[in-house]
Amino acid sequence: MAASRLLFSLCTALAVAAAAAAATDTLKQGDSLTAPATLVSSPSGVFELGFHAPDPARPARLYLCVWYRDTQPRTVAWVANRVNAAAAAAPSLTLTAGGELRVLDGAAKDGARMLWSSNTTTRAAPRGGYEAVIQDSGSLQVRDVDGTVIWDSFWHPSDTMLSGMRISVNAEVRAQVRGPPERMLFTSWASDTDPSPGRFALGLDPANPSQAFIWRDGNVPFWRSGQWTGLNFVGIPYRPLYVYGYKQGNDPILGMYFTYTATNTSLQRFVVAPDGRDVCYMVKKSTQEWETVWVQPSNECERYGACGSNAICTVVQDGKAKCTCMKGFKPKLADEWNAGNRSQGCVRNPPLDCQVNKTGDGFLSIPNVKWPDFSYWVSGVTDEYGCMNTCQQNCSCGAYVYMTQLTGCLHWGNELMDVHQFQAGGYALNLKLPASELGFTYRSLENSRNSICRGAICFVSLSLFMVEAWKKYQRCSAQKLEEVKTFIYQISAKCWHAGYLTFDSFRR
Repeated sequence: MAASRLLFSLCTALAVAAAAAAATDTLKQGDSLTAPATLVSSPSGVFELGFHAPDPARPARLYLCVWYRDTQPRTVAWVANRVNAAAAAAPSLTLTAGGELRVLDGAAKDGARMLWSSNTTTRAAPRGGYEAVIQDSGSLQVRDVDGTVIWDSFWHPSDTMLSGMRISVNAEVRAQVRGPPERMLFTSWASDTDPSPGRFALGLDPANPSQAFIWRDGNVPFWRSGQWTGLNFVGIPYRPLYVYGYKQGNDPILGMYFTYTATNTSLQRFVVAPDGRDVCYMVKKSTQEWETVWVQPSNECERYGACGSNAICTVVQDGKAKCTCMKGFKPKLADEWNAGNRSQGCVRNPPLDCQVNKTGDGFLSIPNVKWPDFSYWVSGVTDEYGCMNTCQQNCSCGAYVYMTQLTGCLHWGNELMDVHQFQAGGYALNLKLPASELGFTYRSLENSRNSICRGAICFVSLSLFMVEAWKKYQRCSAQKLEEVKTFIYQISAKCWHAGYLTFDSFRR
């Protein structure tokens, strides 16, 4: 009996030791990982790397995946061989002498077909070689014995953004690794059970990396975050807990990039879904199940260009879009607009004064909006008056925004695309309009040669206007009050320009 107990204890100890030995986080150079074996991240075992069949109806189609180890159902965060599923019963992962990861349709010794590679052949293998390690962050890294990382799955994402990941225009490339730069995109699965690349991809705009896009079918804009203000994205006016974690940075090679860091201890992930939505999930600690906490787009106005150019989109019942031409604009194709097709947007009516060789253009402040696409930064401008003045002097400028120490001076052309007005939040946009649309004119101020008269006209006009504004203050709607404030601002700016009044005295 004692011998039996001793034998049982010995077997149990050996089984535990074998399990501990099997739960490694590292694949050494020259070794292979073959299904059903896995690598487990350390020290906390948050993630696991191995071969997985996402489609229960097709269990023979295996992919090398990184998944959360303790959540149910199994949740995949990264897939290597998205284009080519393994067909063999026991596919393998190998690490070559040059530091390249390869997924093979079978064992390496059998000369199996290569399904995927990290494409990281280096100029020379270091002394001691390379190893591949799965991290508790979900990152699969290839590094040398000194810890220098030459390849990281975080640089080549699939559909999921995890805490600690960067998003930039191009994937990070180390100097010792050969190969051209790779565009960094988060690409949806084809379906919930098919990890092959789908129709939607999220990335930074190469022309304006201060905002993110979701594109459909390669280059058709589907959703836009809006510009980064230094605090948040203008298209996401509310900043709850789970979207506080974005920070902007600049790299001499990557250029502008953003880093996402989870703000609490709950597991979080952003996923580009097969239908194009960007969804943020968070794990409930009590059940270890995922719950949806944030979705974009969540209504029709959040879809790119829902109302065409020069129109404002507001959300009405059931998330439907209400399209309204901006002040000073009319539908480009009236019949189609009235029939419900607003894709062609609106055109100016009447034209700007500068377009018909007149003076008098001014600005109307539109509150609580997502700024239009195609903004461009104006250098050398240090205050709002300078930003407004440079836009006013450029007939091709249709709107401006100035934010001290954040965006600085932004201008737009005369095609204002993808403007969404929120019930609250967002930022103001200063829309250029002819004097006839603003209800007053500066022409006498611009053309007068008598500086004393210019100063007198400015002073009297501003005084009268402020008196009238004060009388009507309590009866003004929010929109009218914004117009009053804008008119006061612009008249005082003209007086400042004439040299008789102090601009800052009337700015607020």
